[in-house]
Amino acid sequence: MADDLCDDQWWIQEDQGSDKKNSKKRKTDTSKEVDKNLQEQSSKSKKRKTKANKEDLISRKIDENTLWAFFMKESKGRLSEIELEDLQPSGDQFLSFDSHFVSLTDLSGYLQKTIPDWKNDMALLKDKDKGCPVMLIVTASAKRSVDVLRAVQDWKTPQCKTAKLFAKHFKLEDQQAFLEKSIIHLGVGTPNRILRLKSEGFLKFKRLKYVMIDWRFEDAKKRTLVDIPEVKRDFIELLHKEILVRLKQRKLKCIMV
Repeated sequence: MADDLCDDQWWIQEDQGSDKKNSKKRKTDTSKEVDKNLQEQSSKSKKRKTKANKEDLISRKIDENTLWAFFMKESKGRLSEIELEDLQPSGDQFLSFDSHFVSLTDLSGYLQKTIPDWKNDMALLKDKDKGCPVMLIVTASAKRSVDVLRAVQDWKTPQCKTAKLFAKHFKLEDQQAFLEKSIIHLGVGTPNRILRLKSEGFLKFKRLKYVMIDWRFEDAKKRTLVDIPEVKRDFIELLHKEILVRLKQRKLKCIMV
């Protein structure tokens, strides 16, 4: 505003010109110093954010022990050592781990590298294998399931039949009828609906070869799959009753992203 005021008073007498120039110079110098301070503060802020992001990334790194460590912690006092031993999978049942978060735009390429024989895997299904996916993707919400399904279009191929295994916009009885009469290669959904369809016999795991767990994704509230209480409860049950059992039996490979 001060600079604008100076620009408007072009009619000031010439003998005041020197004072005007000195004033403008002081204001220009002050302005440059303010800009410099703001840039330094911005740079420091960016460095702090970068450091925080790196620390957050380190805390979210995953390996073959991540899933089991989570289950051990949540099962403390509820399962005996013998029961846990019967569930503990070996590390080689887990496929490729990325050191960074796999974004939706990278997901198809990531799966192409991780599951290169997907076409051959799909061919394992016979006409009698209704409701028996070859691969299951477990996410925290219906919206995330839809986003993931859209993101894997290039990888899954046009021949891949999919099933949306979540509650939002889909009635349970409609999903039951669909699974009862349909060949599906890929199922994408939430722990609760997956458990419900599996327990009622409409979703079958006898051909299940891969499970992908959407482990590191955070929603708008910065919550992951295991930070939302109701989702976490169902996910632990899905691990206990289905996923860990098959990993232990070497019938299943696990992908965590």
